[in-house]
Amino acid sequence: MSAEQRRRRVEVAYDELGSRFGEWTAKIEADPSERFLRELSDRLRPGDHTFRPGARAR
Repeated sequence: MSAEQRRRRVEVAYDELGSRFGEWTAKIEADPSERFLRELSDRLRPGDHTFRPGARAR
């Protein structure tokens, strides 16, 4: 698959999800990020490596 084909696939997926994003976010009753971070922290061992999703490597 070429880079252009991958780019187009992602573009189509975002277009598909975009129309339902507001409906989906309205169903979220509370921000789960604190719970997710706590669960992640409980699973990590000293020396484990993590990454920030969406962050660009430099």
